[in-house]
Amino acid sequence: MKISKVNNVFRGIVQRMVNHRITVSLCFVALCVLALMGTKQIYFQTSWDSYFVEGDPMLKQTDEFKSIFGNDYYVAVLARNDEGLFTKQSLGLIRELSQELMDSLSYSEKITSLTDLEFMVGSEEGMTLEQIVPDEIPSDKMGLEAIRRKAYSKPYVASRLLSKDGTMTWIMLKPDT
Repeated sequence: MKISKVNNVFRGIVQRMVNHRITVSLCFVALCVLALMGTKQIYFQTSWDSYFVEGDPMLKQTDEFKSIFGNDYYVAVLARNDEGLFTKQSLGLIRELSQELMDSLSYSEKITSLTDLEFMVGSEEGMTLEQIVPDEIPSDKMGLEAIRRKAYSKPYVASRLLSKDGTMTWIMLKPDT
């Protein structure tokens, strides 16, 4: 009994729509036009900041990081020594600064500096990975010159991390995202 009433209601609606099909079609077109005009008002907020509640500790840390370093993608420190970078003291200070940066920033992921780069060397036994600057930094001229040669033999190191005259180098820190 109830289903026949529902069917009669829908039959009546459809019958009115068919009888006034021009009016219904015009109303449908008008609604579509209004909907298309409204799409100009739609915007997407894709920033990851929108996922956090205002005042969230993560947002505060990120804002503090950005205020100090200008962005949250990389931190770059330019180390300069007019006497040259390839001395035991300079290399030791670069290593110390790199380690200090890595340890003091709790949200650091990776450090890239002259003292932390690996160097692939081919030998009779195959390939081995070595640090450009060994754990024990040499103090003799030959050892320091070997480090210099290794650093400048890699184009990606020489063109991105070191100055041509060997007086400046970058220390790059990638924050944990």
